[in-house]
Amino acid sequence: MEDYTHRDLIQSRLQGIVIPCITEHDSTLNHFHDPVTLNGQIEDPPADSDCYQVDTSEWTATACPCPSFSVTSGVFHEDHKKGNPLSNYADVGLGNGYANVCFLEAISYKNLGNGEKAQSIYQIGRNKWDGKGFSDSAYVKDSIYDAYKLALCIIASKVVNGKAPDIYSQLDAQLTKQQGDADGGINSQYTQTAYQMGSENCETTAMTIIAYNLAT
Repeated sequence: MEDYTHRDLIQSRLQGIVIPCITEHDSTLNHFHDPVTLNGQIEDPPADSDCYQVDTSEWTATACPCPSFSVTSGVFHEDHKKGNPLSNYADVGLGNGYANVCFLEAISYKNLGNGEKAQSIYQIGRNKWDGKGFSDSAYVKDSIYDAYKLALCIIASKVVNGKAPDIYSQLDAQLTKQQGDADGGINSQYTQTAYQMGSENCETTAMTIIAYNLAT
């Protein structure tokens, strides 16, 4: 059973809080997340990421809600429907494939009505859990875990299996350690020994909120 204590604590600390300005602008329009945000589908196989810089020429300091944000730093649109097909996202075992893509593809298959395929792909992603985080191809590059994958696993399990994952309590504990003390956002990265690395960004925080509130 899910323990909602941490969910309620996280959300109570987020009430009325605006994440620092720079992270208000780091959330990309990402078609790769369509299965989560729009009940949609992604390609089979999914495409690798292609990034496009959004035209900010008409933006001004007065038009931007956060005056300290520099539009010259660029805002990017990340589109996973236009890149090259990913051939190794579902490679099995620790240190292989991409857990996040497995979870997104599993949700996509479920949305398409293919529950058997959804469960198969979900399990490949779930089996990349090493007791601390999801050890996939991204992790082995620098031994840094992505926190949003913790939330995405919860979302995928609820959608595909109709219940929280069997490792829910461990995922919950890791997400709780990632919450910033000052403003409540969820930090994006951590390692075997250090938490709250990277930044408190919109993607990780939003995924966490969705994970805790998605009904089963």
